[in-house]
Amino acid sequence: MTNINQVFNEQVIVTSNPTIFEDNSSAIIALEGSTITYTPYENADYVVYEYDFQTSYSTAGTNSILISGRMQEYNGSAWVDINNTGFAHYSEGDQAAYPVSYRMILDSWSGSKQIRLALKAWNPDITRGYVVHNAYYTTTDDSTRKSQAVMTIYSIISE
Repeated sequence: MTNINQVFNEQVIVTSNPTIFEDNSSAIIALEGSTITYTPYENADYVVYEYDFQTSYSTAGTNSILISGRMQEYNGSAWVDINNTGFAHYSEGDQAAYPVSYRMILDSWSGSKQIRLALKAWNPDITRGYVVHNAYYTTTDDSTRKSQAVMTIYSIISE
């Protein structure tokens, strides 16, 4: 059986040359361009949130990335985690920038809500940090190959 979905109220935020940042701590950091105030389409069943970016390991003595992330919503006074939206990403290799794609299907809501994607590095005895990039490269930096962080959100009516 095939389900037919109708897509409504699509919004896209493209962040060209996102701020490069590196985190070797267990601090939770919102990714640039991931925050949006969104109102789902009337009678929508779901909201799909997508965020694509690039990351690599930090140069702090390791050759791997292990990050965890989750979606958060603003409750009027603080950012709080949205249940069941967590993920983990692990990569190992050279210092190449790796693409990461995050997709989450949320139950729809009424009214507007401010949401974002936040990450933190895994921080055991051996620090495994991450760097979010504004340039795509393989083993050497190539500043002519710029990357973008792309956030897409839309409502779905499922039939």
